[in-house]
Amino acid sequence: MAIDADAGTGPVDGSATRAVGDELDVSINITRAGAAYQGYQVKLRFDDGRLVFVPTSDKSGNTVNESWTYTGLGSMTLDATVTQSDGDGDTSIDSLFGLSSRSSGTTTATGQAAIVRFRCLATGASTLHLVSLVEDPGFGTTTGGEFGVFLETTLGDATITCQPPTPTPTSTSTSTPTATRTPTNTPTITPTPTNTLTPTATPILMDSDSDGCADIREDGMGFDPNNYFDFYDVPVPSNPDPVPNGPRNRAVNLQDLVGVLKYVGTLDNGPDNGRVDYDSLKDGNWSGDTTVTEQEDQVGRRYDRSAGPLPNPPWNAGPPDGAVNLQDVVVVLSQAGLDCGGSGLITPTPTITPTPTKTGTATATPTITPTPTATPTPTPCPGGVCPTSTPTQTPTATPTATATGTATATPTRTATATATPMPTITPTPTRTRTATPTGTVTRTPTRTPTRTATPTGVPTPPNAMAVDAVSSLDFSPEINATRTVTGTSPFRLDVVITKAGQAFQQYRYRLEWNPAVLAYDSQQNLLSPMQWDCTTPVITSSSVTRTCTAAGPLKVTGPAHALTFHCVGGGTSPLHLGSGTGTYNSSGALIPTTLTDAAVTCEP
Repeated sequence: MAIDADAGTGPVDGSATRAVGDELDVSINITRAGAAYQGYQVKLRFDDGRLVFVPTSDKSGNTVNESWTYTGLGSMTLDATVTQSDGDGDTSIDSLFGLSSRSSGTTTATGQAAIVRFRCLATGASTLHLVSLVEDPGFGTTTGGEFGVFLETTLGDATITCQPPTPTPTSTSTSTPTATRTPTNTPTITPTPTNTLTPTATPILMDSDSDGCADIREDGMGFDPNNYFDFYDVPVPSNPDPVPNGPRNRAVNLQDLVGVLKYVGTLDNGPDNGRVDYDSLKDGNWSGDTTVTEQEDQVGRRYDRSAGPLPNPPWNAGPPDGAVNLQDVVVVLSQAGLDCGGSGLITPTPTITPTPTKTGTATATPTITPTPTATPTPTPCPGGVCPTSTPTQTPTATPTATATGTATATPTRTATATATPMPTITPTPTRTRTATPTGTVTRTPTRTPTRTATPTGVPTPPNAMAVDAVSSLDFSPEINATRTVTGTSPFRLDVVITKAGQAFQQYRYRLEWNPAVLAYDSQQNLLSPMQWDCTTPVITSSSVTRTCTAAGPLKVTGPAHALTFHCVGGGTSPLHLGSGTGTYNSSGALIPTTLTDAAVTCEP
């Protein structure tokens, strides 16, 4: 497969040039078909600073163009609505995903499979990149065989160069890449690169309905974590009887569409369709009960759905209705592009939080309310006003979670100390950490006379947010407090809503780092865009801030944003959730929210 930079000419062109403001059509081509295929899927990336996607086709039936134009190559008539996404977090579309398939049989047809229209925005060159299966195992560009097996497919990119509208010197246009950031020596946070965080509790994966999609991922996509059938991920490949089918892959893509198509025409207690039988028990006890039963373990039920209940059918698929037909194809097409690959995590008990073991001296800000749980009882300061001092806390050794859910944890930070209205407090985000060989935490509190640390009796905040040093998109099965990165290759981390005991309508985060060690690249929203409207990120050399708002209060947990960074210097940088981070109610009031930081160490 290859991109033709000029769909209007005969050969497949690797490059084309247009003036700023002009539109151009490129094509996605099947250039060789040594193996017969039933369908294809495409993930196309481009530079949103120079090109903008111009939809030319309405595939969802809402009279609004939202897709590219499928050509019907090889009698492929089952076309998915193109999914438009923002991969770098700047709120502009830079990634497109679509797929098309025959209803049955295969083809070796070559030629233009889809026409994609762009408009030049600014001068410069943009690569039109076909993302491979190596880069994205669920949604990478490929052709698919008759039973949903991805076929080895060679890919070819193209380049579009946007030039000034006229060649006169007065009409020059200079592109200013927004992704260029120069680290400065004036960081908001200046830590000494020694900061080791050790989690005391290992989070566990929760999948209440055993559908392979973790609860917090289903919540984020608007699905029911107790409904096995709403996420239309089916076993792939779908093999001819009596060969058992493959596993579910936690993504809805070309393989799922082809798998459903293989069962079209089958029904409960009916005949086979010449390929597979709805009533087959070849996949064994997939329903998870005690024995293989004719009703619960019929293979056809794994590929059968009904239209989902209100308010959003066919997005959330309904339970099997006893027949696999056109309705099922429509439902699976509506979910094409959904990814459940991010892990869903909760801690064994709500009171267990990662225990940081730090070396260094930190300057606490008014929003950081130390709540020590160590056995020594702090002596209150005379008059409620604490002078500068150096109380020492020694973390307990390796707290152990027991079956009763008890644990020993070090102090956590909360966005507010009580449920009563509080004065507006603007924290000072600057921290200075200096390594000490004793392994203790020495804090020098700086507090206003009206705020006093409360060592005991503070209620546990109902909500919590954390930084996961290893993104759930990288299939990390836990919240990671630390990571080590070698070299300058990009890496991802998550901002996670880890607890939602109280419903919230808005959340905000401000993530801060040391710009002498790390540089921000981009971010990706992980919660459902159908539920959350997020502002454009506010980015500096040492922080990024973003606010997301829902139509009404929700109890949502899980990875909210995946942020991409790369190392620019050696040492350890904190990943600190700073001022304003927390969950907010419908009136805009801050809900008490526990905040947990992380750290990244960069090595040459």
